[in-house]
Amino acid sequence: MEKTMKERPVRDTAWWILLNPKWHVCMVRNKLRGFPKGHTEAGENILDTAYREIREETGITDTKLQLIKELWTYTRPSMFRKEIKNITLFLFNTLDDFDKISPKKVKDNKILEIKWVPIEEVMDYLFHEQDKEFFLKHRDSIQEHHEKKYTAIDEISEHI
Repeated sequence: MEKTMKERPVRDTAWWILLNPKWHVCMVRNKLRGFPKGHTEAGENILDTAYREIREETGITDTKLQLIKELWTYTRPSMFRKEIKNITLFLFNTLDDFDKISPKKVKDNKILEIKWVPIEEVMDYLFHEQDKEFFLKHRDSIQEHHEKKYTAIDEISEHI
């Protein structure tokens, strides 16, 4: 007999949108195409999970990242496991271009591809309908935060 939603275990999962100065978004393809993500480990909070997963999946260190904000939290059934995902999505900027992303655990995580996708092509890359709805709903806010970040960096650079 199939377990009901209330009977399924709940797993906290950190998802992240990482933007570089070229307005590209870091995207992955494993079973499906979408935003990078990972589950919390014992003793880890959800933000620590996001930072760890970025390091593991991209090779980008914490010192090269800036957390902009927590975007959204929602709960939905897992597509592949008999569990409920409690998903928290974060927005990060990276201060460098990082033309080449070098994942640390590609084989372990079964990541088939990780790459920078121009922000205007993200909708074409996403598979899951909820991810598309989310991105459409928050795209203007994401772009606004990104513009403020890099405008401030350009103004500081002019005075150095």
